[in-house]
Amino acid sequence: MLAGHTPAEEGEFFGWGGGVPTRDPDDFTREELEDRGWTESYLNWLAQGYEEVSVLTPSNPSAGPRAHQIREIVRLHFSEN
Repeated sequence: MLAGHTPAEEGEFFGWGGGVPTRDPDDFTREELEDRGWTESYLNWLAQGYEEVSVLTPSNPSAGPRAHQIREIVRLHFSEN
């Protein structure tokens, strides 16, 4: 995770308390993400990591939903539409 934030803090920020994210991608703002140090490239890197985990360990119930949430965050708040 990012410097200055623990995995637990970032999990709370993204709503990752359980297997499925509880925070909708629409709930975030680009400013909020950037204030916490999240860039488009870092979010894409993180999403790719979760996608790989979901393939390597299909029994992991949270990796796929987290990857999807992050990809939607990037699409909504960073990608040029």
